[in-house]
Amino acid sequence: MEARLFGKIRKVRQFWMLLRFIAPLAVTQMIPDLAEQAINRGITSTASDEMVQLLASYGLAVYVTRLFAASAMELRHVSIVLVNSKRDNTRMTIMSIVIGLLLSVCVLLLGLTPAGTWLIRDIHGHNQEVSDLTNRLMTLLGPVPLIEALANYYEGGLIHSKLTAYAGIARFTDFGMQVLFVLLLLFTSKTIEPMLVPIYSVYAGYVARLILDAGFWYVLVRRKLPETHETEKPLTVSKALRFWMPLACVRLAQDMSRPLLNLVVSRNLSVKVGKEAAAKAIAVLTAVYPTGKFLFSWLNDLSTIPPTFHKDTPQHSKFKMKILSMFAFACTAFVFTINAILFIIPGPGFAIMHTIVGLNEELAQLSLLPLKIFSGICLCVGLRAHLSGVLILKKKTFYLTPSAVGRLIGLIILIASLSHTRLSGAVLGITVLLLSFVVEVILVVAAALLVRFKPNLTLTPTCLRKKDKDQAEEEV
Repeated sequence: MEARLFGKIRKVRQFWMLLRFIAPLAVTQMIPDLAEQAINRGITSTASDEMVQLLASYGLAVYVTRLFAASAMELRHVSIVLVNSKRDNTRMTIMSIVIGLLLSVCVLLLGLTPAGTWLIRDIHGHNQEVSDLTNRLMTLLGPVPLIEALANYYEGGLIHSKLTAYAGIARFTDFGMQVLFVLLLLFTSKTIEPMLVPIYSVYAGYVARLILDAGFWYVLVRRKLPETHETEKPLTVSKALRFWMPLACVRLAQDMSRPLLNLVVSRNLSVKVGKEAAAKAIAVLTAVYPTGKFLFSWLNDLSTIPPTFHKDTPQHSKFKMKILSMFAFACTAFVFTINAILFIIPGPGFAIMHTIVGLNEELAQLSLLPLKIFSGICLCVGLRAHLSGVLILKKKTFYLTPSAVGRLIGLIILIASLSHTRLSGAVLGITVLLLSFVVEVILVVAAALLVRFKPNLTLTPTCLRKKDKDQAEEEV
C-alpha cells in the first residue's frame, strides 16, 4: 500500500512539474495568435471602408513571409537539443544569423520584383490593387525571418534550461507591445495609413521579444555553460544542419498549407463567382486561422517535453515515457473540449468573430462553419507534437521528412479532388487543411513505430552517413 501511495504521489509531482513547464510555453504559443487578432482588430477599426481588401492583402503578405520564416523557427530545437557549451553557442548564433539573412533576402526579393505581382495577381487571381498592396506589405515585412531566427534560437536556450517562464515573459511583452502600438496609432494619429498600423505594431512586438529572449539568455543561461562539454563532442555546423534541415522541411510543409489554400480558395472563387467573393473568402481565412489556432497552437510545444524530461538532470530523474504520453493526451483532450464549447455549440463563435474580432455580420456568419471544422485539428496537433518530440529526443529527425512530403502530396491531391465538389471558399480551405493534418499524423505515427520496432534502421541518405563516418575517423 505504501509503495502504491508513494507511486501515485510521485506521478502527481511529475504531472505538476510538466504543467509548470508547459504553462509558460502555452502562453508563448497562444500570444502570437492573440496578437494577430489584435492586428486584425486594428485593421477593421482603421479601414472600415476597405476592410476586405486590407485584410486580404495583409493575410497574403503575412503568410507568404511566414512561409520563409517557418524554417528559422525550428532553430529553437537546435538550441534545446544540441547546444551544450559556449563554443557550440558561438557557432549556432552565427548559423542562425546567416539562415535568417538568407530567408529575409528571399522575402525582400519577392516583394520588390515582378515575382510578387506574378504570385498575387496572376497565380492567386487578385486584382492589381490587392497585388500592389500585398507586395508593399511583403517588402516592409522583409526583416521578419532574421528576427524570428534569433528570437527562436535564444528562446530554445531558455527552454533547455527550463526557464520557460522567461520565454513566456518575452512572448507576453511581444503581445503587449503590439496591442499598445495598435491603440496608440488608432487614437493618437488620424493621418497614418491603415496599412502601416499592423506593420509598426508587428515590429514593436518582434523587436521587444528578441531583446528580452537574448537578454535573458545571456544573463541566466550563458554563464552556466562550460567552454566545452566534457562528454559531448564539439558541435559542428554540418551536424547542426543535418539535425535542423528535416525539422525545417517539416515546418515548411506545415506552413505552406495556408498560402496554398489561399491560392486555391482565391482561384476557385475568382473563376466560379468573382474576385470580390475571393477577397471575402481570404478575409474570412485571415480571421479564422488565428481564432481557430489560438487555443491549440501551444500543443505544438509538447514536442519539447520528451527531449527535456526523458533524461536524468540535476533537477529530476528521468520521466517514464508513459507519464509523458498521458500528459500529452490530457492536454489534447482539454483543448478539444474547450474548442467544442466555443466553436461547435451555436452562439459563442459568432459573438467572438463579430464582437471581439470586429468582422461585419456577413463575414462573421461565413466564419462559423470553418471554425467548427477547425476544432478537430487539435487532435492531430497533439498527437503529432508528442511523437515528434520522441523522434527529436532520439535525434531521428530525418524520420519526420516523409510526413512533410506526404502532407504536401496529400494537400495537392485533396485540393484537386475537393475543388470540383460543392465545397468552396473558406469551408473548402479548412476542410482540406484538416484532411492534410490527418495524412501527416498517419505518417508521423508510422515513423514513430518504425523507430520503436526497428531502432537500428537508418533512413539517413548515404552521403550524410559517409560524412558522419569520415568525421568519426578524423576524431579517432
